[in-house]
Amino acid sequence: MITTKPPQQKHSWNSYLISTTFVACGTIAIAWMALHKSIDSHYAQWETGEMLIDYLEDHNDQWPRDWKALEPYYDPDHSRVSGWSFDEVRGSVWIDFDADVKAMKAASIASGQASLDVVGQRLWFINLAGDHANQMLIGYFRRGLPSPPIAPKPGGPRIITK
Repeated sequence: MITTKPPQQKHSWNSYLISTTFVACGTIAIAWMALHKSIDSHYAQWETGEMLIDYLEDHNDQWPRDWKALEPYYDPDHSRVSGWSFDEVRGSVWIDFDADVKAMKAASIASGQASLDVVGQRLWFINLAGDHANQMLIGYFRRGLPSPPIAPKPGGPRIITK
């Protein structure tokens, strides 16, 4: 019995070009959406940092129990995330409601290099916001204090002569 293979199809350059274009456009679209969402998340963290500071000022440095306690501090007409509801901000940002304000304040006062991790974005894939809301809280706790000394760079102080 004689078997024959089916003829191989030849792929044209056009099909490669079309499929490559679709993949490239899809990748760009996904990257664009991720970047846009990350920018919104940055503003949501900024807004959350401001709500937390306003709450702390009004409640003698008591940390809020939950998002419901912060809701009165959200003003959609003057929000950093224009067009977002309070629920959208809450869905974009996490807060550690079990944080110890006294410990945060002590760490912020003791060192200008303090690091807090009580506010962050829920997005897992890109973070352009950095640590902005946490740095805002450190600034709040350090109000009225002199600026902390800047740590010298490794290798000793740098002396500039004219």
